[in-house]
Amino acid sequence: MKSMEPLFAFIPFFENATEKDICTWGGGCGLHATHCCTDAYPVYTKRFKEFIDATYDAGLIDEDYSLSVSKLGTVHENIDEMIEKADYGDIKILLTHIIRGERFRDGLWVQAFQNKIFTKILKRLQSIEEADKTIS
Repeated sequence: MKSMEPLFAFIPFFENATEKDICTWGGGCGLHATHCCTDAYPVYTKRFKEFIDATYDAGLIDEDYSLSVSKLGTVHENIDEMIEKADYGDIKILLTHIIRGERFRDGLWVQAFQNKIFTKILKRLQSIEEADKTIS
């Protein structure tokens, strides 16, 4: 397993960040001269995008997650309990589900931030890595 230290550096960021540290919202300005209506969409900050990149760099994206996610059941129900019980493979599935899910649902990352999901996942991952070090 790769070192997760670069990811753990984001724990204080997530603990202290506000929504504006994660993203601003673009669009959503209503009717334009063309009479088209646009929806608001998140514009993520450079620092938050660095977290997403670090997740990929750490190898925490499960390429087969669409097959693996069924192992966890309904991810959106009891996610706190899932995180508490998660092993390394489950963490990969959860992170992949959230990170790739933004493609299908604008603002999913903001919602995950607001619910402290990234902080909880990183802390769980940190405890897994610490337990592995004591066993080794």
